[in-house]
Amino acid sequence: MVREHDILALDVNSKSKKCISRTQLMRILDDFDLMRILDDFDSRHFNELNTVYFAGNLEYDGLYWQAIDGKELRGNIDKVKGEKRAENVVFATHHSDRQSSIIGTYSGKKASEKRVVAEYFENQQDLSSQAYSLDALHNSVSLLKEIAGKQGVYLTQIKGNQKNLLEGLKDLHDGFAPTSCFHTQEKAHRRIESRKAWVYPLQVEDLAKRWLKTKISSFLVIERAFSHVKSGKISHERSYYISNLEVSKQNDEVLFNAVRNHWLVESNNNIRDSNFGEDQIKSFKNGLQKSCAAFLTLVLNGLSKMNKDNNLVALREDLTYDRNMMFLFF
Repeated sequence: MVREHDILALDVNSKSKKCISRTQLMRILDDFDLMRILDDFDSRHFNELNTVYFAGNLEYDGLYWQAIDGKELRGNIDKVKGEKRAENVVFATHHSDRQSSIIGTYSGKKASEKRVVAEYFENQQDLSSQAYSLDALHNSVSLLKEIAGKQGVYLTQIKGNQKNLLEGLKDLHDGFAPTSCFHTQEKAHRRIESRKAWVYPLQVEDLAKRWLKTKISSFLVIERAFSHVKSGKISHERSYYISNLEVSKQNDEVLFNAVRNHWLVESNNNIRDSNFGEDQIKSFKNGLQKSCAAFLTLVLNGLSKMNKDNNLVALREDLTYDRNMMFLFF
């Protein structure tokens, strides 16, 4: 920090003062709570600040796919008090370039994420050209009806929380011919992954009446086989998804890719922890945790724009010794 102090002071046009130690800096940051100026702080207030300062402009053409996904900020778990759950942030992340924005926060059980996501969509006015991939937690009639009613597209996984619908999809998969089939194979992380997919039309009129306004039009069956190169062990899994995007040759491929891309964006969470140590940021001040999450989101968006997120060590060195590059980063 001593080496960088004078350069940083010059860059920000600030009068140079005595440099503080890293230990002192951590104490100062621990006292810094961006949200303490807000009375009755809630997710809506944070969303407003995040949109203005940290979300950026996400430009797109055509159908704009975003994955809705939450992340636990484990650094504020007080194990002495016996706490097991931490503050959480919920992201909307673009499938193609992984640009993210925080759409809400919550404390406590994972089920609370449903309320945050529901409130987010309730506050949207028009979802034309917007498409969202969601995990099974958010597969509820009310939420899907909200998205479809505002002209948005959804793709959500079906699990045991919708048992009757899941059993019906299994029967259709076994008894009818799909409109499209896909097969891909790739090698990564010391394993070979084979992925097969079948896309089917689905008539919402054939389902229970409560599904009518969700405008379900299609469903997908994805079958994955993982072959571990070293051990030779093979594992299989099958998953089911529904969407209000009507089946067609083009749309079927869009849905197949959307399933894959939804899970790819989870790599953002891995980058946040493995490269930036987000889980190791220790503070019991929830406002500080949320502020750090917003700052880190801004950094990751910059990395994605520069297409440098796969070599963060080299990029950090470049930013340290090239001040012009640092200012172009954002």
